[in-house]
Amino acid sequence: MLGAVSASVLGNGFVLVSIARFKSLRTVPNILVANLAVVDLLHAAVNLPFHMISNSEASWYRGQTLAIVTAFLNRVFAIFNLASMLAMMANVFLAIAFDFKYLAWKTKKKAIICVILIWLASLMVTILGSIPLLNINLADARVRDYRAEIYKQGKYFVGSLTGFSIVCGGVLGFLTTCGITKNKKKGQYQTLSLFSSLPFLDFLVFIFKAICCRPWNTRRV
Repeated sequence: MLGAVSASVLGNGFVLVSIARFKSLRTVPNILVANLAVVDLLHAAVNLPFHMISNSEASWYRGQTLAIVTAFLNRVFAIFNLASMLAMMANVFLAIAFDFKYLAWKTKKKAIICVILIWLASLMVTILGSIPLLNINLADARVRDYRAEIYKQGKYFVGSLTGFSIVCGGVLGFLTTCGITKNKKKGQYQTLSLFSSLPFLDFLVFIFKAICCRPWNTRRV
């Protein structure tokens, strides 16, 4: 786990330093990439340590407060990831579907506004979806036991969020594929079609991770 945290922090940190250092890299797509790098870096530095400890046998990691904080961090970073990936996919679709019209319309300022909206909307959805967690009280139980109960009571929230993201990603993927096929006569789209698949692969990997990352150990103390 420590190796994964270090690799994520160093890798995403390198991406952010490169974009900040070289002005030529400060493009609209790279602003969205930088946003995802920030999310991944914070996830590795803040959320993963909490997640690792909550799955351990640490006797001090108990209580409702720590459980709610851990669950909130898991949810908010998951939503940050999903929203950031969907924004990258939407950018690819718009670039292919509207070509020069979109290139003339998009600006760095609009990309930054988009990133701010992603963070605000993600926080709002997470806060509203996490309010019912305050009603869960297992006294001084371990956090991982709280996580099992939180997953049980919040499975509809997680399921609806995952389903909505899959539908949005599928629609964007289908529309992007149609746009690539329609403009296949232009040589530039042959190269673009290769790179446009990367956000979709990243999105599918995250969906797989979101489905698999559930508290399997439901044993209580």
